[in-house]
Amino acid sequence: MPADRKSKEIQPVNQYGSVDYTPTMLFEMFLDEPAIHLLVENTNKYARSRGKHTFETTLAELKLFMAILFMGGYAQLPQRRLYWDPSDDVHNEAVSGAMTRNRFEEIVMVVHVADNEKLPANDHMAKVRPLFDLMNANFVKNFPASRNLSIDESMVPYYGRHSAKQFIRGKPIRFGYTCLVTEHPSWLLCPNGSVPGCRRHGTTTWSGWLCCNQFDKQASY
Repeated sequence: MPADRKSKEIQPVNQYGSVDYTPTMLFEMFLDEPAIHLLVENTNKYARSRGKHTFETTLAELKLFMAILFMGGYAQLPQRRLYWDPSDDVHNEAVSGAMTRNRFEEIVMVVHVADNEKLPANDHMAKVRPLFDLMNANFVKNFPASRNLSIDESMVPYYGRHSAKQFIRGKPIRFGYTCLVTEHPSWLLCPNGSVPGCRRHGTTTWSGWLCCNQFDKQASY
């Protein structure tokens, strides 16, 4: 077989190479409107269950709320409230002009992914499972096929209380959830898989996908 023909056959088809995707377009490929609608529905339902009968958020408002969370990953301040502080050295006009501090904190108190009245038993990630399932489907749909893949583990930082949280001494991220990742030349993916340290529960405790594009833009809060 000629060398040039063989090299063509083993090259994966890049269906994304001909499109100039913006960061927003890439983000919405995975966290799309059905996923945001899920958050809106369960957030409003949880707020009413907590006595906030006049609370009502919308698709647009929750997108704005998430944008502020992502912004906090690269414009970090010691305290969240400082984004609304009038002092010149901490004030963020983009944040304060988009949403009031009180409204942001009200959403933080009630934002929900799942219906608490319908949580499945023996699933330690039940409160985020519906979002995982929707995002998993989107990642499978948009996964760029390639023969060059690498499987490893990754740590998702978390400092709260949870039965699936791990502590690994000597690591850059010592507290959090350990998940399996599949690394692509242009993407970093976390496919379905159980957290190694939590197999004692007898259930899959992590079934999410994580992604960062080739620009390696990461946000956390």
